[in-house]
Amino acid sequence: MQPLDDDRLKQVLAQWKVPNAPVSLEARLRAAGPGRWWQRFLWSKVEVSVPLGVLTVALLVVLGVFAFRGAPPRASERVSEASHFQLVDDLNPRIIRSSYEND
Repeated sequence: MQPLDDDRLKQVLAQWKVPNAPVSLEARLRAAGPGRWWQRFLWSKVEVSVPLGVLTVALLVVLGVFAFRGAPPRASERVSEASHFQLVDDLNPRIIRSSYEND
C-alpha cells in the first residue's frame, strides 16, 4: 500500500461519513449525569501553574514544620530546668553607686 499524499488524504477524509451514535447512548449519559456528582467531584481536574504549585507546597512544608515543632516551654518549666539557680523569695534591690560618679 502506498502512502497517501495530502491531496489524496483530504479527498478520502471528505468522503468519510461519521457513523450515527447508538440510541442507548443518550439514555446512558442522562443516567450517569446528575446522579453521580461525587464521582465528578473526585475525578475533576484543576490546572495550576508551576510557580503557584511550588509556592503552595513550600508554604505547606513551612506550616508543617511550625506545627510539629511544638510550643515553647512555659516559664515554670524553664525555671525547673535550671536547677542550679535559687529562686528569690524577697526582692529588695539595692543601688550601689560608683565612687567615680558625681553626686
